Amino acid sequence: LPNAEWVEVFNATDDKVFNLAGWKIYAGTTGGTLPNVQLLPGQYMILAGTSNAPLFAQYGNAVGVPSFPALVNGGDAMNLKKPDGTSIDAVTYDVTWYNDAVKANGGWTLERRDPYTPCSGRDNWTASVAAMGGTPGAQNSVFAAQLDTAAPALLRAYVIDDHTVDLLFSEMMDTATLVSGTYAFNPPLSVTGRQVVAQDRIRLLLAAALVPGTIHTVSVSAVNDCPGNPIGA
Repeated sequence: LPNAEWVEVFNATDDKVFNLAGWKIYAGTTGGTLPNVQLLPGQYMILAGTSNAPLFAQYGNAVGVPSFPALVNGGDAMNLKKPDGTSIDAVTYDVTWYNDAVKANGGWTLERRDPYTPCSGRDNWTASVAAMGGTPGAQNSVFAAQLDTAAPALLRAYVIDDHTVDLLFSEMMDTATLVSGTYAFNPPLSVTGRQVVAQDRIRLLLAAALVPGTIHTVSVSAVNDCPGNPIGA
């Protein structure tokens, strides 16, 4: 493959056409603005800097993005946003997601296994197994549908301070349900605020201070994981 950075986007719908004019792709806080192009149902598009995009034309629909952000080895959130700021897809990847120390050194793309699942953590990514190092403009070499029917679980509660408790779940959650969910403490504690800290963690703000030496239990209901599986008992 060309010695240049690129990102592939895919229209996972079978009936929607997206005009990407004004959409932005970010790596951390740096973003580039996409030109007036259409992404058809089931279509792949290769995004790269304006000078590098022609290098990928032989592989498919390559589009040059002015101020295309530099891609680091991990830690920066990549985010694709509409002009109104709505996030369409995002991922904070890490070089360890390659699951291959040799490929992580360079020359190989990091591929998403299942582009249809609504959540995408490290289990949904790995190094390309394509002989040329990646599959720009085509289905990923590691493509595999991932069907999640397992209920999420509450793993752990952390006391942040005397008015704050974090709850950690076993997988990435539907964050809207984390905010609207039901959290019951025994002995009772009144929850006055909820903040999504990460896709698997919610922060609960308490009306009264926790009392040292008092043991509380917390039960959670009406929350779902990303595919929509409700939490168990």
